Amino acid sequence: MQPINTYLDYRKYLRDHYEEQKRRNPRYSHRLFARKAGLTSTGFFSEVISGKRQLAPAAVLRFCKALKLTAQDQACFETLVAFNQAKTMEERNHHFTKLSSLRGSRVDIVGGERYEFYRHWYHAALRELINCRPVRGKSREDFALLGQSLEPPIPAAKAKESVELLLRLGFIERGANGILKQATPLISTGDLTAAPPTTLDVDNFQAAMLELARRALDKQPRSRRDFSTLTLSLSAAGEAAAQTEIAALRKRLMALAEKDEGADRVRQFNFQSFSLSKPEPTPGKP
Repeated sequence: MQPINTYLDYRKYLRDHYEEQKRRNPRYSHRLFARKAGLTSTGFFSEVISGKRQLAPAAVLRFCKALKLTAQDQACFETLVAFNQAKTMEERNHHFTKLSSLRGSRVDIVGGERYEFYRHWYHAALRELINCRPVRGKSREDFALLGQSLEPPIPAAKAKESVELLLRLGFIERGANGILKQATPLISTGDLTAAPPTTLDVDNFQAAMLELARRALDKQPRSRRDFSTLTLSLSAAGEAAAQTEIAALRKRLMALAEKDEGADRVRQFNFQSFSLSKPEPTPGKP
């Protein structure tokens, strides 16, 4: 199996470890792991892997003992658990930074270069701005104008770095006349509802866009923004149907943008749907 410092999901590491041990010894079992870890529950290991249970600090130490990890690998496992179980973006970023240092010289730690596009909000904004006006992206004046065209504006140096990234990732290209243009009209992360932790850059991008929305609420007149909210009570089926409607709307807006030949501005559309109530307890469980 792969070294532990190549993982970003500790549950996947545990699953791979178990399968490897089972391959080497067909008699290996969850019961045997529990005994090695000093656990009273033989089903605890299975519940952790399936996501039904989380690991408390004391349990992490027990797991490290059963896994026979070196001191360095134990530090990596402890950080993996903290990263996966973090409750806020601030906590996730903190543990991710530590995890990155533990991974040493390894690169591609966030699921591939395509997610680098989401590291800063202005990469997406500049890509769309390039679709609205002729940009050569050659001189400092070009980058200064690009940066000042955003709201909020960014320095020319950041605009230059962003254009270079967009070119490197293949999101924009130079036409025969030297003018920058989009390589493809639309890009998307796809369905992230069950995404692994490797999409941390996407999470940070969405958090940045939420902060920009809050800024727009303070800074932009109503004529330049359109905010609306709904608070609804729904069944599980109704919630799923609502999510389907939001996904369909996103696709319709993308199709509209693709056909719009007179684009001259960049607009950000945020769609949020989150719980305002705790799930009802399952019968028979506290």
